[in-house]
Amino acid sequence: MKDLLLDMLQNDKDTAARKVLCDFIGDLAATIQCLSDERKKGCTEEAYTWPSLMPFLWGLLTSSDAGLVENSLRIMGVLFVHCGRLYASYKDELAPVLKQTMTHPVPSVNVAAMEALTCYLENVEFKNCKAFIELMPIMLQQTLAVANQNEDLVNQKCVYLSYIF
Repeated sequence: MKDLLLDMLQNDKDTAARKVLCDFIGDLAATIQCLSDERKKGCTEEAYTWPSLMPFLWGLLTSSDAGLVENSLRIMGVLFVHCGRLYASYKDELAPVLKQTMTHPVPSVNVAAMEALTCYLENVEFKNCKAFIELMPIMLQQTLAVANQNEDLVNQKCVYLSYIF
């Protein structure tokens, strides 16, 4: 079923359906990853792991399809909200990826990257946030750039800035 969900995400072209699917995949993965040891006892390892998810998400980040890049960031944001501490060790890999996607030519990807960064920063210990300090000026610059291109997109999504500043 997990692979089917990832397949659907890659092949579905309906933007609204993709967004719902991203939220569902993120919530499902977070639930799986955050299962207590007690709950894991009655399950096979396959039931409480999803080893293909992060490689899949990393792969989407290099896609030429901006929608898939955005979806990967959306799922990561959900994961960071629910189990950010599990992703604290990814900070060195995340910083350049988020920097690259914040400067992506498609504004919705920029916004998704900023939202993912905000979700990460809100849910990890402060010591894990220092790796992202150089992204703050980029985040402000991109917010202005996105606002100049599509003010409605920023108005709908500008909540991320209130958490950072």
